[in-house]
Amino acid sequence: VILPSHKLFQVLTPFFLILIFLCSAVIYSFTNDSLILMFLMLQAIFYFLAIVSFIPLKAIEKFPLFVLIKYFMATNYILILGFFDFIRKKRIVTWKKIESSRNF
Repeated sequence: VILPSHKLFQVLTPFFLILIFLCSAVIYSFTNDSLILMFLMLQAIFYFLAIVSFIPLKAIEKFPLFVLIKYFMATNYILILGFFDFIRKKRIVTWKKIESSRNF
């Protein structure tokens, strides 16, 4: 059994977040379950806080929760942009080994 790397899951996180939100909405539309509604509302609140965290106000930057949410969502947004750049072959990145100035 080959298990995928945690690095693969890090790259796929933004797509999982979108999928979880959409699945929660679809499940709630069919079941009207209050537990699903609670999870859907928590997700909506989290995304709302993410939008608010990008407003450049000093009062918002003082709360560590906003900083954490902003960092998490900005990272996922950049992953999505990078994925679409890769799909369109707009930017191909190859890693090159740097020459070290240290003598071993």
